[in-house]
Amino acid sequence: MTAVELILEAHDSGARLWKACDALEISGSTFHRWRKGHYQDKRKGASKRVPRKMTDKEEEQIISLCCNEEYKDKNPYEIHASLLDKKIYIASISTFYRVLRKHGLIHNRGNSKPRVHHHAPPQRCATGPNQVWCWDITWCAPVY
Repeated sequence: MTAVELILEAHDSGARLWKACDALEISGSTFHRWRKGHYQDKRKGASKRVPRKMTDKEEEQIISLCCNEEYKDKNPYEIHASLLDKKIYIASISTFYRVLRKHGLIHNRGNSKPRVHHHAPPQRCATGPNQVWCWDITWCAPVY
């Protein structure tokens, strides 16, 4: 028995339409849409069939290509441009980024070192003469 039939049966038995829909956790508009024959589930979070979605094999091809020795130190934009120079098109740049992000590969993939954050040296504050000796007064805090 479908959800529409269950709701109609409950309604015929005297239940309110919105209460029957609420029991199945669907809205009244969804019930009316299903009743007209539009059975595609358009609710938020419902599983959908995307016809142009990449297959797992295509994703594996992108991952193996990006982790290849030739491209391991390049970002997806550079990889995509290099492939286009060779007249090879696999996917768009955003798809490269999306696949690599999905598999946790958006980081330094080669031998290069990650970026180092340099912090300012500690501040020295002199309140009188001969308290702080510094070769560069740039880092001495002003006294007001």
